[in-house]
Parts: sequence; C-alpha cells; structure tokens
Amino acid sequence: MVLVGAILGALGSGRLADVFGRRSLMIATAAIFLVGVLVTAFAPNVATLIAGRIVVGVGIGVSSYLGPLYISEISPASKRGGLVALNQLLLTLGILISYFVDYGLSASGAWRWMFGLAVVPAVALGVGMLLLPESPSWLLQKGRAAQAAQTLTRSVAIPI
Repeated sequence: MVLVGAILGALGSGRLADVFGRRSLMIATAAIFLVGVLVTAFAPNVATLIAGRIVVGVGIGVSSYLGPLYISEISPASKRGGLVALNQLLLTLGILISYFVDYGLSASGAWRWMFGLAVVPAVALGVGMLLLPESPSWLLQKGRAAQAAQTLTRSVAIPI
C-alpha cells in the first residue's frame, strides 16, 4: 500500500510544487509523513494500518519528486550533481539503517516501534526545511525577483 500512496503522491507533486512552492510543500510532506507514521504506529486495526501506510506512501511519492528538484534549484551549478547523488546515497543508507533497526526489533515483535521510529526522519525533514530558503526558481515564477536574488546570493558552505 506504500507503493500505491507513492504513485498518488508522485502524480500530483509537480503541480503542487508549482502552486505552493518547493519549501512549503516539503514542510507539508514532513507533516504528511508524521501523520502517516503516527497512524501506523498506533493503528488499532488492519484497515487503519493500511490507511497509514498509504499516507506514508504519499509522503514518499512527493518527496521522491520534490527532494531532487529542490536540491537542483537551490544548489550552485558546480555542486548540483554531487548533491543530488549524495541525496540518493543518503536515502539508500537510511533504508539500510532501517533494515538493521527492524531486524533488531523483530525478535521482540515490536512492530509498532518499527513504524514509530520513522518519526525521527519525519521531524528532521520538517525542521531542516524550516531552516532553508525557498527555491529561487519558484520565487522567480511567482514574480518575486528580489527574494530570488537574495536567496541566490546567500552564502552557504557546501562541502562537496
């Protein structure tokens, strides 16, 4: 059901990103993740668990589209490829870590914890996006050239 949600999230994310902005939508996506995580962790029955997994999937679909888009629009041209590749590497590493955590919790049957610990990356995404500026490309699309110029001249140390 996560994959069904991911398809639904990916289908609408481009239009939503154009309407609401990349940063705002990514913050909303963090909230979607948080809701889905809490619903699955505290699900009283199978139907609620399935609904929660669909919600998590929507978050995955939106962020799968929006993350690389935001990174490419906010990064200097010389750093773009490395940062998008780093994003993919960290996603893969996060999946690997989740497998180890789930394996460690599986012996005790702590499935609620397996779902509930996803609150950590959901909160990290939301807080992290609160600290970042809106995409200059989106700002230009909305006629906010002064804000876009300010974002582009903002000094950010990028190690890659």
